[in-house]
Amino acid sequence: MTAPKEIKRLIERFHENREAYLSSEYNETQLRREFLGPFFKALGWDADNEQGYAQEYKDVIHEDTIKIGGAAKAPAYAFRIGGTRKFFVEMKPTSHDAELGQEQVLQHAEQLRDFHGVGLPFVFYTNGHKHFFWESDFYSPEKIVGFPTRDDLECVKLRRRIAAILDKADAVRRTRQQTLDLADQFLRSAFLDMFGDPVTNPKRWPVYKLRDVLIDIKGGWSASGEARAPEPGEKAVLKISAVTSGRYRPEECKAVSNPRGKQVIVPKVGDVLFSRANTRELVAATCLVDREDPSVFLPDKLWRLVPSNKLIRGEYIRFALSTDSLRSLIRRRATGTSGSMLNVSKAKLRSIPIPVPKLQLQERFGQAWSSHQSLLHRAQEATETCEVLLRSLTQRAFRGELA
Repeated sequence: MTAPKEIKRLIERFHENREAYLSSEYNETQLRREFLGPFFKALGWDADNEQGYAQEYKDVIHEDTIKIGGAAKAPAYAFRIGGTRKFFVEMKPTSHDAELGQEQVLQHAEQLRDFHGVGLPFVFYTNGHKHFFWESDFYSPEKIVGFPTRDDLECVKLRRRIAAILDKADAVRRTRQQTLDLADQFLRSAFLDMFGDPVTNPKRWPVYKLRDVLIDIKGGWSASGEARAPEPGEKAVLKISAVTSGRYRPEECKAVSNPRGKQVIVPKVGDVLFSRANTRELVAATCLVDREDPSVFLPDKLWRLVPSNKLIRGEYIRFALSTDSLRSLIRRRATGTSGSMLNVSKAKLRSIPIPVPKLQLQERFGQAWSSHQSLLHRAQEATETCEVLLRSLTQRAFRGELA
């Protein structure tokens, strides 16, 4: 916004007599009358109540008295719209540091909020030639060149409304993630309670080699070329991150140019995916495929483990391979040093011993996993609904439709 001519004139007059105005002899009363009053008036605020409003409807209250717990508090100025305080200004003499009023004006605003149940007013502090705005709930103090007009104030209010909406959306996301984390912890605990540790095998289940309980282990496609985001409907190769969270995420993929290698392998529901080469922290990561996406296929660093349903369930294999003990055993048999990429050979994975509990017990655990997946999908749907609502609210806030 172009500065009104009156404000330019005030700035010029201040600079012409800067030494006198910055002296300790120039007091607050003079500053109010000669500069701040005309300054606010030039911005459209009726600083002198020329409209003749009653006290409760004045635009600007000088030394506004706020009664709090029997004591009276008085910021230099309170700016109001329709009788509601919108922001406070604390003033110091020109020879003082403007920041001396920082905590003082914030206390006025917070006490008004806490004792009178109103929203936190905006706060400003000034010494006449340096101005600061502090929206303490959202931003650190910032130096500004002036004070808001009524229109400017609406923009600042809009920023606050949008920030509040984003905070609520973030709280929803955090709650969803906490719910999923608790559900994951429950499944891990339930697995150990039902089956025991798969390496020490305290429940003395029959032990098989992994090759004896799998129909197949197949590697993916080795692709070369520049990675790029896939176009809609285009074939894409899964990234390792599609597995490493422990949940199957087919959206973690990339299209590649000039592919070469093996036959395309598309993961099927019930397959266990296994990260056979990665850093020490991520190698031997597993997930269970819970939905099919025919547009994605496996890379060469991911294997598809197909369980023999007559002996073992995919849910059991996925959680057994994810236990710290069995995963540590697999890592010890991998090639490579701890500081480099580890690689698990197919032969060594096939030879890994795994206890095989009764199929009926595995199926009970599979039902618990299905309930977990149902919770996961409902949480995802709720998140998507919240995202749509968030976009709608943000758009409405920008249009000024939210009070």
